[in-house]
Amino acid sequence: PGSPSITGTGVSVTATRIDCTFLLKTSEIGSYNVVVTNPDGQSGTLQRGFTIGDAAPIIASVSPYKMEIGQQGGLVITGQNFKDGVKVVLLKGTAEIPCVSPISSTGSRISCDLDLNPVRNKDVAFGQWDVKVTNIEGSQTGTWTNKFTIQNQTVSDND
Repeated sequence: PGSPSITGTGVSVTATRIDCTFLLKTSEIGSYNVVVTNPDGQSGTLQRGFTIGDAAPIIASVSPYKMEIGQQGGLVITGQNFKDGVKVVLLKGTAEIPCVSPISSTGSRISCDLDLNPVRNKDVAFGQWDVKVTNIEGSQTGTWTNKFTIQNQTVSDND
């Protein structure tokens, strides 16, 4: 992308493979040509052979981490690398429950609303669910496995 070269370190070469390490933290997002130069000066280039993208979302916590079936309420997710445009869902196998109106204004916090009414959403079911965050721009995803529980409604002893 017109930026300086990124040179590999710790290079290991065999007849069929080259291994090395790149420091990418300060590099620009975009596609890069891969250039390999032999000790005799001959080189080969793979055009746009390496791409640096945004980091994927990392989920650190979900609050609340459980709700009762039939409940509606807010969900707060904390972590890293959240973009302004995000999609949040609970996943269990092929079942999916959307968390509506997700807002990520800080990059480290998302708030959204869950509706766990099985009449309005046929996928609502008891048990543990994955929490999945997708940055819409770039389609990077982060998933926290079995970290949200939908439980049966609490029955009061006073009923």
